This record gives sequence, C-alpha cells and structure tokens, in this order.
Amino acid sequence: MSNPTASNPVKVLCVDDDPHILASLRRQLHRGYDVTTVASGQDGLRALRELGPFAVIVADLRMPGMDGIAFFERAQSVSPSTVRILLTGQADLEAAIEAINEGHIFRFLRKPCPPLVLLKSVRAAAEQYALIHAERVLLAETLLGCVRVLSDVLALTNPAAFGRALRVQEYVGQVADDFNLSNRWELEIPALLSQIGWITLPSETVDKIHQSEELSDSEQEMVEHLPQVTAELLGNIPRLESVHRILSYQDKLYSGEGRPVDDVRGEKIPFGSRVLRIALDYDSLEMRGMSAAEAIETMNSREGWYDPDILHRFAMRRGQSIPHLRIKKVDLSHLEPEMVFDEDVRTSKGVFLIPRGQRVTSGLIRRLRNLSPTAGLQSSFTVRITTEEGIEA
Repeated sequence: MSNPTASNPVKVLCVDDDPHILASLRRQLHRGYDVTTVASGQDGLRALRELGPFAVIVADLRMPGMDGIAFFERAQSVSPSTVRILLTGQADLEAAIEAINEGHIFRFLRKPCPPLVLLKSVRAAAEQYALIHAERVLLAETLLGCVRVLSDVLALTNPAAFGRALRVQEYVGQVADDFNLSNRWELEIPALLSQIGWITLPSETVDKIHQSEELSDSEQEMVEHLPQVTAELLGNIPRLESVHRILSYQDKLYSGEGRPVDDVRGEKIPFGSRVLRIALDYDSLEMRGMSAAEAIETMNSREGWYDPDILHRFAMRRGQSIPHLRIKKVDLSHLEPEMVFDEDVRTSKGVFLIPRGQRVTSGLIRRLRNLSPTAGLQSSFTVRITTEEGIEA
C-alpha cells in the first residue's frame, strides 16, 4: 500500500457538487490512484455499492441534499472499511467535530488544500485501509474457525436449525455479491450464528416447529426471544461486537418497529441486520411451501418491514437462480458436496437427521456413512443439483 503506483492502484472515491473541485482532485490524484468522481452523496453511495470496494473517500462537507456528514454516516454501513477524508471550505469547527464524531473521519482538510497535503493525507488513508484490511482478514480466519466449531455443535444438537443457518448464509452471501462487499464474513458469520439460540429450546418444542404444529403460549414466547438469546450467548466473545449488534437488530423492521425498542430505524439499522431479516423471512416462507414468487410477493406486501433496495436485489436474484436446478435420486455412495437435500432425511424409526434444503458437505457424508449400518437409513436420497441446463424432473 505504500506504493500506490503499482499495477493495482488504490481506489479513491471523490464526492463534491462542484465540478471544478472534482476535476482538480482527479488531476492531483490520477497518477497514483484509480479515481472515481461523483457529484452527490446519493451517487457516492451508488458508487460504493456498484464500483467498490474503495480504500479512500474524499468528500465535501457542504453539499445540497445530502451533506458530507450524512453521506459518511450512510457510507459507514455500506463500506465500513473505507477510510474517510472530509474536505471543506467552511471554517466551521462544530461541523468538523460532528463529522469526526458521527462520520468516523480519518482526516479533516480545509479548502483550498495544497496538493502535497492532499497527497500525504490520501496516502496515509490508503495505508490505514491496508492495515484495517489485513486485520480483518486475520480476524475473519480466526473467527471462522470458532464459528465452525459452534456450527458443528448446532449441527449435532439441532440439524433443522443448522440447515436453516446454512441456507440463510447462502442468501446473505448472494446479497454481499450483489452489493460488491469486500468483507463477506461480516454478513455470513451472523447468518451462521443466527440459529445458535435454538440449542436452548426443549427438543419437544423443536419437533413441533419442524412439524408445523401449534405451539403453546410459553413455547411461542421462547421462540420469539430466540434472537435476543442468540445475541446474549455471543455477547461476551471478544471481537464479535459487530456480529452481536447485527444479531441484536435482526428482528427490527425497517420502519423502526420491533425489537430492540429504540429510535433506530431505516438505514440506521445495521446493514447486516437488514439483510438477515430478509433472508430469514424468505426462508421461513419458502419452508412453509411457498414458491419463490409467492414468498417475494408476500414480502413485498409487508409495508415498512424491509429495506426496499435490498429486497429488490434479493428478489431479482431469486428470479435469476431458481431455473438452474436439477432434481434426482442418488444413493449414499454417490452423494457429493454442494448437492442439496430436497427432502428430510430420517432413520427407519423416524428419527430426524437432516432437514430439506441442507447442503451436502464432506463431514455430513462421513456422518451418514458411519450411521448407515445401524441407523436403518433409506438407500437413496432426493437432492437438488445446480446446473446450467435448466430444470429436469
């Protein structure tokens, strides 16, 4: 990162409503950086989603519509790793303090800014981004190891909840791709851990949920508090603060209603929480037997529940991916990773092992082979296989 003139130059986003300022910024930075310029905060957010990830943002404080403070607040949820520099001609100390406190600003520069000062600030910001990125990679690898252990515990104690977690992880991963997010793990880890609270439910309640049986009032209350239980279970694990916050707000509606009861609403809700809410609700509707189209139609009718931009992209993705599936019967010796079970797997005595919709893994194949001689498994399994040819019955 110390050499921004390398073959992969650092990406810098400049946001200012003055075209002359944008042209000046591009002239000063273009030799060492891959510079994108936009004239408004809305265009800046769009660029972050569609053209990112950016290492550095340089934005003006005083812009019509969405000022620099509001832009940086929203940019924080879209691209939290990007380092932010505020550039303004206003000698406004209070605005600068607010920007630093609310927008997580790395540098505050006055206009007109000498080229050397600008270049030094952008270089320092790029180096800061490199440090953040390296730490996040290390953190992701460490946390993923811990998460895999917790997921294995969930798989053994509650296969249905584990299968749901895997499906939801796949959905949020697709959203991360659609928004071009560099830190997929910040969405995928909360998805994998979103069902960990199910280990606290009595086995009888779990069976009733899986069989779509009516719950008692006390059981319904336990289920409704699962997101809070999950957040509490993970709350004391170091370096999981962002995951904890996402899980704490997974039940929050976009309108601001729901748990936790506070003033957080709209884009103030963590981005991961908004994605997770959509993925979980879609999975619930699909598991009730709804088609993808019916589930999306139901979600579209729920006014104020979801982030409209995320829901739109999620709906588009469902329309693109659904036709590329083939359903077939395979025996145990022909099960392969990445296949998806299209039916529940049970022993001959009816003991539930694997939920419909769970992806086949190497570990799961080994488990079935170990169980096969004694558990009385069926000889073949109905699975879904992703193809490029379309649907085959």
